[in-house]
Formats: sequence, structure tokens, C-alpha cells
Amino acid sequence: MRTARLRALAGAAGLAISFTAVTAGTAAGSTTAASAGTPGGSAPPSFSRLSTGQVKALSSGRQERMVVVFDDQLTNLPATSAHRQAREAAATSLQAPLVAQLKQVGATGITTLSLLNAVAATMPAAEAQAL
Repeated sequence: MRTARLRALAGAAGLAISFTAVTAGTAAGSTTAASAGTPGGSAPPSFSRLSTGQVKALSSGRQERMVVVFDDQLTNLPATSAHRQAREAAATSLQAPLVAQLKQVGATGITTLSLLNAVAATMPAAEAQAL
């Protein structure tokens, strides 16, 4: 059972990376979720609190399912049982600003992932385009 779940998760991670690569190529002016908190990493992604006008602009339109994969895949914390808690804590810390912004624009089904440092959600198309 555990092996089957790990294989399914690994397959989903590969699919998410492929989907994100395709989506990122079509998003004009897209911003990359950059690495943070790791040696040699770039500046953390900037997800500031949105103004009322920004929320209104980004909340309208159709909903899209999207997976946002962070550049920082926490390679300094391998996906092993020995590093599980530290990896989850690091991923949660990196993902928190994005999750807060997604909640502001009314995203649903927000799921944080730590095996693949990513956040999946159903969000307004304008927010997906902005990301």
C-alpha cells in the first residue's frame, strides 16, 4: 500500500512539473516562485498582501486548476523519513505567503505539497496568469 502511494505521488509530481512548465510558457509576464532559505538560493518569492483593488481584479473570471511549483525544491532536505519533518516545515514556510495570497483571491482546494515543493489550487484565471 505504501509503495503504491509513493509511486502515485511520484507520478503526480512529474505530471505537475510538466503541467507547470507548459503553463509557465503561456503566461505572459509570469513570475517564478524562486528559492529561499537555502545556500546559493535566490531571493524568496514576493507575495505581498494585496490591496482591495488588486483582490477585486484578480478574483474575477473563470476558475482554473493550477499547480505552482517552487524553484527551490529543498534539495538540502532530501525526501527521506529522516528529513520529513524539517522538509515539511521548510516547505510550509516557503509556501505560506502564496497560500495567504490565494486565500485573499478566493482560491479553493488549496493543497500544499512538501515532497514536491508546490501548491495546488483552483484559482481565478487572473491570479493564475499573474503567477
